[in-house]
Amino acid sequence: FGSRHFGSGPFGSSSSGVPARSAPPPLRRPFSQEPAMGVTKEVLKPGDGANFPKVGDKVTMHYTGTLSGNGKKFDSSVDRGQPFQTKIGVGQVIKGWDEGVPQMSLGEKAILNMTSDYGYGSPGGGG
Repeated sequence: FGSRHFGSGPFGSSSSGVPARSAPPPLRRPFSQEPAMGVTKEVLKPGDGANFPKVGDKVTMHYTGTLSGNGKKFDSSVDRGQPFQTKIGVGQVIKGWDEGVPQMSLGEKAILNMTSDYGYGSPGGGG
């Protein structure tokens, strides 16, 4: 399978009612198309640069998941016409989202590139 690419859209407001933090911690490695290990972000459309989700916040986003090797789409909230909602940073979604989405500010559109261990498992493993 290799890395997964996710285009994520804007997130919703904090479910805790507490304002989002003003700046996220940096990802562990420079942004690039193919991460050595983990997750990287490629910004397609900047967000507001001020409002970032924090651990436990409920986020709302559209995404499209594709395989890095052949670009084959395997899932898309856009195709279903329904944005995806989840709490972020608490292990309810793949590790790449738990680490990558908090790096996105309100309204940002980006591609999250991740290695299989941050997605759905080992390359070719299907899980």
